[in-house]
Amino acid sequence: MPLRGDFDVEYDNDAELLLAEMEFYEDDKESDLEMKFKILDIYNSRLDERLRRKKFVIERDMLDLKKQNTLDRTRTCLLYTSDAADDLLCVDLGGRRIIKKKHY
Repeated sequence: MPLRGDFDVEYDNDAELLLAEMEFYEDDKESDLEMKFKILDIYNSRLDERLRRKKFVIERDMLDLKKQNTLDRTRTCLLYTSDAADDLLCVDLGGRRIIKKKHY
């Protein structure tokens, strides 16, 4: 993530496309203006959601890749096999069964 607070790829990265061709003219009809203002509202709600998601990631320190890799190694990994039909620990997941949980 660059230091200025932008992500390489933002949530709803193409949100600005809504406004790319929009122009306001003096002779716009009231209905045209209402539509353009509604598009601006939609765009602003997308920016609000982008900001909410960015804060979520930053507040939970999810940008520290070393920390995330360490957490990933301590999480449970589920192993799948098709020959675990009689194992009491298995769960059927539509053709793939969990035979055991492995902790790293």
